[in-house]
Order: sequence, then structure tokens, then C-alpha cells
Amino acid sequence: MADLIIKPTSGNLLIKDDQDATRMTVATSTGATTLTNQVFPAGGPAHPCFSQMFLAADDSSGSGIYSGFTTMNVGGYASPNEAITESSGTFSFTETGYFKFTFRATFALSSADSNVHLIQIKYTANNSSYTQITFSGNGVDNSAGYVSDSQTLFTRITDIANQKLQVHREGVGGVGTAKGGNAPVYTWVSAEKIATN
Repeated sequence: MADLIIKPTSGNLLIKDDQDATRMTVATSTGATTLTNQVFPAGGPAHPCFSQMFLAADDSSGSGIYSGFTTMNVGGYASPNEAITESSGTFSFTETGYFKFTFRATFALSSADSNVHLIQIKYTANNSSYTQITFSGNGVDNSAGYVSDSQTLFTRITDIANQKLQVHREGVGGVGTAKGGNAPVYTWVSAEKIATN
């Protein structure tokens, strides 16, 4: 059987397997080598890149930035390429592309709580000045139990050194506790790369 040789006169030769990248191999002079990195054309499907992180401990403070998120470690969670990292409440992206970012907060309330819980996603393009992008709230009036709220942001990341996100909360009136921990997971963020730049 003759070899098939493809030799582009310019640019790059792109070969992709949308079903399973681990099946892709390239023939070398010493044998077949599995490709470990994939390059997709602009706008094409992204290679698997996602993260889910949970708030590790309860947070009973009224206002400010949430911090102390831990990569999911229950339910068989695994990611071939983590999309985000968190440090001191700042979420950094590990690569460029189009991302879906979701924040969900669950508050534990005592019967003495009477408040409105407000949560926000904030964005910076310069790793310094943050702007509120999403905002939502949930009202409670002297009731015990749990209340949750969530937000989703679609964003394009072109500069991972400067484009970052934070999640904030603001309690009006009595302050309930943002539930942390992983048994089960109450308060979490997730990021998924949905397309390349």
C-alpha cells in the first residue's frame, strides 16, 4: 500500500477528529506517535476545556468578594484541561477563546434573617479595574431554610494575563451564610470553552 503524502504549499495542515482526539496518530520515521495537542481553525470546535469549582467553606460576611474555591472533587469530576484557576477571589483563564461562565450561590438562613441577597459577576480587561457585568438578587423575609441564585456570562478571552473575573455578594439587612463544602456542593462556579478565537 502506497503512502498518502499531503504537503500544503503554505499555511498549516490541520487534521482533526471531532469524536476522539486520542485516536489521532502521526507516522514518524520511528513509528506512530499519538498527537497530544490539537489545533483548530478559527471558529471551529474547541478541544475539551472546562472547570467546576466549589466554595470550600461557609462564608457569613455580608459584602465583598467570594474566595476560597476548590476544584470539584466529587461525583467523578475530571477535566482534561482546566479552564480557570482561582487566587484570592480572582478567576484567571488558562487559555484564550469563547467561554461560558456560571456562578451559583446558595445561602443558609436562620429564622432571624430578613434580607435581600445580591450576587454579581465582575470583569476586568486590565487586571485591575473591575466592572459589574451581571447582577441579581433574592429576597427573604424572616424564614429559615435555603435560597439560591445563579448567573451566567458569555465572554471572549483574548488576553489571559489581563482579562479576569470575580464573583461578589452583598447582603442587605440580616446576613445569611453562603454555604460552602462538597457534601453536597452548594455554592460553585463553572467555566466551559465553547469556541476558539
